[in-house]
Amino acid sequence: MQLTVVPHEETVFTIQKSCLSQWTVFGEKNSENEFRDGRFALREVHPSFVYLDSSVIHFKNDKINTMPQFSLSISDGFVHDNKIHILPQIVPLKKISLTVIVENITDIPRWRNEGEKLKILVSEILKLYVVTKDSVVYLRNLKDRLRHGIFGLVVHSCFNPSNELVPGQVTSQSEVSIVRVTSKLRFEQCLSRGSVPKLGGVEEQIALLKDVVEANVNYKSTVNSSSLRPTRQILLTGPPGCGKTSLVKQIASECEATLLTVLGPEATSSKPGASEETLRKIFYEAAILAEEDERCMCILLLDEIDSMCPRRDSSKNSTHSVRATVQLLSLLDQANDTPGLVIIATTNKANNLDQSVRRPGRLETEVFLNVPTQPQREHIIGVLLEGMEIINTDIASLAKYVAAITPGYVGADLALVCQEVALEHYRRNVSGDPATEPELPLKLWSSAFKQAVSKIKPSALRSGLGVVLTTPTSMDSIGGLQSIKNELRVAIEWPLTHPDAFARMGLPHPKGVLLYGPPGCAKTSIVKALASATNTTFLSVSAADLFSPYVGEAERAVAELFHRARTGAPTILFVDELDAMVGSRGDKEAGAQERVLSAFLTEMDGIGIRLEGLKFDVEEKSLLEGGNDDSISLSNETSPQKKTSSSVGVIVIAATNRPDMIDSALLRPGRFDKLMYVPAPDVKGRLEILRSVTTNMPLDDCIDFADLVENTHLFSGADLSNLCKEAALCALSQDGMGITKVKHHHFLSALKGMRASLTEAQVSWYEEFRKPS
Repeated sequence: MQLTVVPHEETVFTIQKSCLSQWTVFGEKNSENEFRDGRFALREVHPSFVYLDSSVIHFKNDKINTMPQFSLSISDGFVHDNKIHILPQIVPLKKISLTVIVENITDIPRWRNEGEKLKILVSEILKLYVVTKDSVVYLRNLKDRLRHGIFGLVVHSCFNPSNELVPGQVTSQSEVSIVRVTSKLRFEQCLSRGSVPKLGGVEEQIALLKDVVEANVNYKSTVNSSSLRPTRQILLTGPPGCGKTSLVKQIASECEATLLTVLGPEATSSKPGASEETLRKIFYEAAILAEEDERCMCILLLDEIDSMCPRRDSSKNSTHSVRATVQLLSLLDQANDTPGLVIIATTNKANNLDQSVRRPGRLETEVFLNVPTQPQREHIIGVLLEGMEIINTDIASLAKYVAAITPGYVGADLALVCQEVALEHYRRNVSGDPATEPELPLKLWSSAFKQAVSKIKPSALRSGLGVVLTTPTSMDSIGGLQSIKNELRVAIEWPLTHPDAFARMGLPHPKGVLLYGPPGCAKTSIVKALASATNTTFLSVSAADLFSPYVGEAERAVAELFHRARTGAPTILFVDELDAMVGSRGDKEAGAQERVLSAFLTEMDGIGIRLEGLKFDVEEKSLLEGGNDDSISLSNETSPQKKTSSSVGVIVIAATNRPDMIDSALLRPGRFDKLMYVPAPDVKGRLEILRSVTTNMPLDDCIDFADLVENTHLFSGADLSNLCKEAALCALSQDGMGITKVKHHHFLSALKGMRASLTEAQVSWYEEFRKPS
């Protein structure tokens, strides 16, 4: 029977017209759909037709808060005739108990003070509906002037004259009891609690925030006159996309707290006084939500607080923004007097915040949400893969593989990677590609994720200083330098790929490696290949990227560069032409180089700084034991295991062809731990380079590599690569565009127009420099 026909108007006695309710309740506690017995129909309605009206629906009762616990939806658009229960008459109700849901939070105090007026208004509204126990009455079909700001009513119980729990209608003789007045915001969050997504890889932060909220719940419900109180204000920092806002939503859902969210840009206005007024209204609404009853909690989320409370000492801020900052600081102080109110502020630019907001009594607890480590990424990806249609595939192995190839990716990036894989799978499915079945083997799924990762850069590295490596490069593609490759594997690759072994042996992680040697000898290429081999983030920077005509900008750029490297850890930070960037403090015309050198030395020494800041452990102390000790203990002690750097994977590799120009302070152990000489290629090295460069070049069998090696003395790797390119161009110019192979005489022709970029004097100088003094 399709629910599309509206009955005749003269047969309608309630605003619901005919009253049919067949609903399905979805919730995490219900393994199957639960059908509630809440079906009404008027006998005057024609038996062949029925109109579904959703003004009154059933809900799954939350025994604690007597509020809807799960979201509601219709099972389908059809109701069979054997499911329709015809009521012989509408029973008048003797008494009814309910909760009033108001549209605006600020209406809650008004209606509490005008309780009798509210009862009369609710009684008149309920005369238009047929209700039953555990039902929600939505007033959306009423005109605004009739609703008086009321969104709906939650009916907890209703009795007829026989004291039976049956459907009925309120009359003038009915006794109406209002349990509470609550907000639409809280009501809707009650319905959506079961659908809040769970985050992976942030178990420590979840435990900390839940401890803070639960400590405040216990403190509020305990009669306590002590001045000691639990912490109520938290600053949540971390790079964009790491899940700060989603984490707060999950905490609010699990702790059954009402979440009031305000975005920083929305709270600010160019109109004088408007920002301050908006902030006062927000904190007033938060206080109302926190005071609904003794167990009600409100979490006020100040998202992007850096836009609400910028540094007052910055020349970029106007008088208007300074006033808004002062207003926010005042409101944060006053919020400590509101039991049940927890304030969580988020930002990815903590250094842009006014320092006053981070002092004790305001945002006193700081929690850092770092870029996830590989185990955390594996957990996040495992959660994301559960929502994808992947059958007969080892999800754990796939998650482990994807986590290994996504260093520096935050939760939002990983979700985007999974979305890209799903979209590509859908496109192929639409085109009829047979390789789109959900039962694809692990190898094909891994290939799909690898392709998606190559398209999506980590969000923390998409803009700003430093070039990000995106093209995979292998060590085998670089000819020669076998001893240098082996040394770099031991010094850099092993600590990154086998950190447990290094920790077990008590070996410190290297901080820096300096590669020096003649120009064009693959110093840059070998570092890129090393980054690809270790699945690490690769940032490259040169002196031109750092220097600025403005005083202080170069130092700021150095700090930003190292911050990006720590954010994307494990990271290989490659600094090309180090001598041009920092130079030596002994030079007469150092100037800006000296300042950059000082900043560089500071950052090199600070690579091991923990990004998380202090780790706070919240502990309840006898809150429910008479109130003798109601303090909350905040500890910044960390276990020895956690005193290691969160950015332990940040290794600086610098390259230079003038090692004598670099300040000696940089070359000491603890900064650049290893100095590696990258020599000009010898006979064997030149042969390997020529074979490597010509791998994808069609060569004739007459090519004599031995002869080419003999004729390329003092050629660097870059010279040899250029020689092969010139030989191919000679083949096209001499024999026409139809030629298919490069011959030996083409190489000889190219050699006639080239000369070695290195000299005997250069090579001798580097050999002399590498000798111990």
